[in-house]
Amino acid sequence: MSQYNIDQVSIDEIAIVGASVTNDTGMSKLDNDYGFELEYRFYSGVNLSLKKVRVGLVCSIQAFDGKKERVEISGKFEITVTFNIQNLGELASQAEPGTVILDRELLAALTTICYSTSRGIIYTRCQGTILGKIILPVTSTDKLMAAGK
Repeated sequence: MSQYNIDQVSIDEIAIVGASVTNDTGMSKLDNDYGFELEYRFYSGVNLSLKKVRVGLVCSIQAFDGKKERVEISGKFEITVTFNIQNLGELASQAEPGTVILDRELLAALTTICYSTSRGIIYTRCQGTILGKIILPVTSTDKLMAAGK
């Protein structure tokens, strides 16, 4: 496989597949002793003939009180980013019918772009809600890639 060149990668589409914030507590603001647990996973799809790769992020947010007990405040988001990759044929191989393996560095770059894009979307979508303080943390590429397995 060839090495990817970021100059041959462009974003074709960003889609918010799902976005919801649920607050069944009646509270309008969280005290400072409340915290959040974030869970996320990635998925991807490849269309070799169109030279496109779609990377999706599913992110769940759950609030906890000062005693670390779950409260009925949560969020769920699904965001996809579709990339056009000019030399995709050189960066992918077909392991078996229906299964495409992408260059690891390319997939890492696309996953990082998807995560960073999603961070801004989720932050914006949570403004004005009880989850208004949520910002996805900065994290390593290795950790992001592990969430795609």
